[in-house]
Amino acid sequence: KLGFKPMLFTIYGTICLSFFLGIFDSMRLPLDDLLLASLYAGIAVGLGLGIIFRYGGTTGGVDIIARITNKYYGWSMGRIMFVADLVVLAASLVYLDKQQFMYTLIAVYLGSRVIDIVQSGAYRAKAVMVISEHDGDIVEAIVNELKRGVTILKGIGGYTQRPKEVLYVVCSPRQIVRVKNLVHKIDPHAFITITDVHEVVGEGFTSNE
Repeated sequence: KLGFKPMLFTIYGTICLSFFLGIFDSMRLPLDDLLLASLYAGIAVGLGLGIIFRYGGTTGGVDIIARITNKYYGWSMGRIMFVADLVVLAASLVYLDKQQFMYTLIAVYLGSRVIDIVQSGAYRAKAVMVISEHDGDIVEAIVNELKRGVTILKGIGGYTQRPKEVLYVVCSPRQIVRVKNLVHKIDPHAFITITDVHEVVGEGFTSNE
């Protein structure tokens, strides 16, 4: 389902997981606070799994299901892992007390969030939409000075019913200030909206596949 390379990564990841669990099984951090222990566990597991998922591997467990679901349906891997672990935790209530359940739930939730952050962190971008009477000058400035492409969308003002050209630009977070400065320098009255983009695939950006 995932391809030959991810299959090899999964075999390698499964072997490494078993090997290192055997090595670190007897090691303990000197922590008496269960909350701190769950936070450390969530961050550590999230970082580890996030790196594995980001480069196309799995550890041979529920994460295989998470990766397949992510590939075919686009669901967040961290969210899928959280739901799967939550089902396992719920079943474990037959021998876990409520305190252990809640601390483990904290670790699992934090781990799922860290997984998503590690996976998408390098691919985050910003989408900028600009409406201005000086759209031609703005396009020229962004293309020449920022080396970013601009898509021109045809729109109509809801109040004036006049045709308008809407400029759509995707750029890195560090370029946002430069984009705003360029636009405001050309047209101080330009209307600008900025939104987060969690994945970008295409020219000028890196794919997470």
